[in-house]
Amino acid sequence: MRFSRLLPIPLLVPLLVPLLVPLLVLVPAHAAKPPLELEVDRPIHATIAGRPVTLRLASGTVDHVTLNDPVVRRVGLRPQREDGTANLEVGGLRVLKGRHGGAWVRVAGRWQEQQIYWFPGASPLPLDGSIGPMAIAEPRLTLRFAPGNAAPALRLRLVGEIDTTAHGLVNGKDFGFLVTVDPGVRRSLPLVSAAVGAALANRLGGRLEGEPWSEDIVLGVRRPVRRLVLDTPLLLGRLRLDEVAVRVGGPRDRTQFLAPGQRPIEEAAPDPAEMTVRGRTLVNRRVAYVMSLSRTQMEQYGCTHLGIDKRSGHWELACHVAQDR
Repeated sequence: MRFSRLLPIPLLVPLLVPLLVPLLVLVPAHAAKPPLELEVDRPIHATIAGRPVTLRLASGTVDHVTLNDPVVRRVGLRPQREDGTANLEVGGLRVLKGRHGGAWVRVAGRWQEQQIYWFPGASPLPLDGSIGPMAIAEPRLTLRFAPGNAAPALRLRLVGEIDTTAHGLVNGKDFGFLVTVDPGVRRSLPLVSAAVGAALANRLGGRLEGEPWSEDIVLGVRRPVRRLVLDTPLLLGRLRLDEVAVRVGGPRDRTQFLAPGQRPIEEAAPDPAEMTVRGRTLVNRRVAYVMSLSRTQMEQYGCTHLGIDKRSGHWELACHVAQDR
């Protein structure tokens, strides 16, 4: 078309409006693309370095891709040249000696280059390995535990990245901590670090009761816990917690440390010797403020799914909540 045949701008506007309106409508429709829905009990079929793998969705541990050692050899991964070590530490103690290397990962049609982790000589994971929500290159995810769509029971700010965990942030008046959901394990009570246990006991009142028992923490690593019965229930959204399992352990287990100035949790029947160890002050310690909900709590509260929105920064747990029914 020659410029001499173009219509004047005022005459073009009414002709172009009907054409532009559908385009304008398409923009929000594209932005409102539904989240990627993943069933926590179904394997995720992915591609790593061009080779197919089958991964377990793991939302309560470190989100990066972790592979079993034989799969690493099959895929052909090599450790990072500069520093390829990636040791797993629990409570400041090395429990597994690991390696890591870069590769392209494809999940649900999206590619993303990231670091892959593995532990030579160990194959502690089901299937070929695991992947967490933050390692999946989708801005919005729905992790489904059960059919149906319950109402939101707990809506928090999303905190985490590919090398940590997709947490929800509880920011209370006198305490704060991170919440994660791990549907791959069953624990009779929500699991909290010692610092969270002490904060809850200081704020709500509570006593340690009964003998310690052990719980799986990560990759088969087990640590002792104690039952903390709260005087006043902890209310998280529409969830009510009357008791939790508190991480305990020896003085080298960092997750049992209290924050500076925190009082140790009292025994229902105090044991002076144990209280002395529990109240010990240590230097250069890392305090963890974390609560983990397991599949047991998801069933107890009738939870159907967890929504993770990386763009808006929302972490939303939807539950029927047993005491509401």
